[in-house]
Amino acid sequence: MTDKKEMVDRILKKVIQSGKKINPADYLVEDLGLSSLKLMEIMGYIEDELDVIIPVNKVINIKTVQDLYQAVENIDEFIK
Repeated sequence: MTDKKEMVDRILKKVIQSGKKINPADYLVEDLGLSSLKLMEIMGYIEDELDVIIPVNKVINIKTVQDLYQAVENIDEFIK
């Protein structure tokens, strides 16, 4: 999972741009201050990087950084 986790961390840092340390337990909205638009931007970067389509009904269940790591780890089910 390390490569995918590193990819997620890189994308989060790119979108957040605050230099804040990102922890797996951080909530994407409450702790990191991401808007729904920023969340969709993150999903778009992940989709482009992994050449997948993530259904919106899966995205709504992603609340924390750890949830995002797990979703990306199990991303094979969304391959185009």
